[in-house]
Amino acid sequence: MNTFLDFTVVFLIAALLLAPSLWGVVRDRRIDRTLRAGQRLAPMISDMGSTVTAVQYRASACQGFIGQAAAGPAGR
Repeated sequence: MNTFLDFTVVFLIAALLLAPSLWGVVRDRRIDRTLRAGQRLAPMISDMGSTVTAVQYRASACQGFIGQAAAGPAGR
C-alpha cells in the first residue's frame, strides 16, 4: 500500500509541474495556427483592396458560414 501511495504522490507532483508547460505549448500552437491562417488569407485580402485584416476576414467568414448552417435547408 505504501508503494502505491508513493507512486501516486510522485505522479501528482510530476503532473503539477508539467501542467503549466503543456498548457503553454497548446496555447502557442493555437496562436501559431491562427497566424498561419492569417498569412494565407493576407494575399487574398490585399488583392481585394480591403482594409480588413486577415483575422477579421476569417472571423467574419466563419460567422457567415455558421449563420447559413443555422438557417438550415429552408433558409437557402
